Amino acid sequence: MSKLTKGANIYFRGMNLSGGAPRSSFGYLDYLKKEGHRITVVACEKDKNLAELYKNSFDRFISAKYVYDYFAEKKFIDLYLLLKKEYEFLKKDRPDLVIILGYFNSFFYSRFCNSLGIPAVTLIAGGDLSTGTDFLKDCTCDHVICFSEENRDVLLKCVDDERITVISNRIQLKTVFDDAESHYNLTEDDCIDILFTSRVSGDKYDSIIHFIGLADKVADEERKINLAIAGDGDCFVKLKEYTESINNPYLTINLKGHVDNLVPEFEKAHIVVGKGRSVIEPIMMNRIGCVMGDDGKIEVCTTDNFENLYHYNFSGRNLNCDNPEAVLKNLIDSMISGTFDTEEMKTAADLTRKHYSSEHLAEKFNYVLDNLKCEKQRKKRVSVLLLVLKMIRIKVFIKIKRGMTK
Repeated sequence: MSKLTKGANIYFRGMNLSGGAPRSSFGYLDYLKKEGHRITVVACEKDKNLAELYKNSFDRFISAKYVYDYFAEKKFIDLYLLLKKEYEFLKKDRPDLVIILGYFNSFFYSRFCNSLGIPAVTLIAGGDLSTGTDFLKDCTCDHVICFSEENRDVLLKCVDDERITVISNRIQLKTVFDDAESHYNLTEDDCIDILFTSRVSGDKYDSIIHFIGLADKVADEERKINLAIAGDGDCFVKLKEYTESINNPYLTINLKGHVDNLVPEFEKAHIVVGKGRSVIEPIMMNRIGCVMGDDGKIEVCTTDNFENLYHYNFSGRNLNCDNPEAVLKNLIDSMISGTFDTEEMKTAADLTRKHYSSEHLAEKFNYVLDNLKCEKQRKKRVSVLLLVLKMIRIKVFIKIKRGMTK
């Protein structure tokens, strides 16, 4: 058990409730709730369905804009007022623990907690941390939990080793399909059902287009493909127009938009394509998972490449793939010819569950909780205005640094 006594008051400062990071964070909070603690969530309700999940699961939900949005929009007065309000709230509420999601939030809230003597843990939920080091160099929280070895490598440049723990076990497994042999027993007359799961937004759009182009090249009389794309975003209309321009009688594309429950989609699919959580979950359920990079490369998860995929949190970075078209074509051909190795797929699924299932979260997370300082001793007051000004200076420095490296 951790140092937190039952019924502890825990405050979670999230970001925009959208995508994998808040879903992963939910696993930590759900565990703490089941341990008998009280959870207050402060986050932006970007994804209404995810916001409802948080509201229905925890004790108190406070809707607030993600601090980075104000900063990105250069609304510095609004940012200052928001942070000042939340700092005063922390002083008044005096939670027993603050969990902070993201390095930008941590820049502010780790200092707030340090000044008030409140234990704080920062969650770094995967992703590229190349610019995050500038924000994390002065991180004063007790501990940083990251989801990948790649993040740990970067964090070591700015955070003490003893304050870093890699915990990838965060996904609540809903089911494991036991029909692998029959599901992958196909013939040339069968259609291959492929599911691509992704936000349809600016930073993800190119990888979706890459895969559609790949499927268009592979689909023919011998390889008929049904491609379902699950996800929504500000590029959805643009994507719809693009898919309507595809003229391949052997490729059917179905834009599903936002899907609340993906389990039935995973069950139907022969191949699931994506990155991060969207591909890890179906692999855990005994489905073929293809990790897709922004550059168009793909890799099928196997026991041979698992360690490399795991190191980069199945993010699509650092993939070893010279010919994506051949990878997809050979994979489909192996299913149609009956040579696809379902036992290898299930072994990879076992390995993925071991590293990502939340049922293995408790031991690792309790290690972090057991090593909290729990001082509850107030220190020097933080100047919110000076923090905002320092953040502006860091932002300018990053822009200059990027300009010098171009």
